[in-house]
Amino acid sequence: MHQPKQDDAPHVIARREFLGKIAAGSLTGAGILVLWGSLDLSLPPTIRSTHPIRLGKSSSYPLNRFTFIPASNLFLYRARHTVSALSAICPHLGCVVRKGEGGFRCPCHGSRFDEQGDLLSGPAARSLDWLRVRRAPDGQLVVLPDERVGPGEELHI
Repeated sequence: MHQPKQDDAPHVIARREFLGKIAAGSLTGAGILVLWGSLDLSLPPTIRSTHPIRLGKSSSYPLNRFTFIPASNLFLYRARHTVSALSAICPHLGCVVRKGEGGFRCPCHGSRFDEQGDLLSGPAARSLDWLRVRRAPDGQLVVLPDERVGPGEELHI
């Protein structure tokens, strides 16, 4: 008759060993989630497009107000006879700035900019970018995101 060896016996996991493996797996999963979240916060949420952005007719935008265009991460400002575009991307790490009282504020690291996009306080090292605005042959506004202009350069409408 064949006697089973101890090596042939099925391995039974003790309760303490089982709970230890569950705890180790949980800690590993939590560590991965924390690492993922940290990396996600440190990376810029946007990548600037270089393709012309069509925004429709100037008459569809309110007068004397910045209008945020979320799909393009820019603010369009329409005055009575001019239109201009201000990038909503913070030059510090690429976060999208928000319009507030008296200017713009970066929600990620706290940089502040005035109504002209000029830097008031850092950590950003420079002002927001003004972008070239053109009129397409069909009369629609087109913003050229890879062409920066000075704050005084506006499209006359």
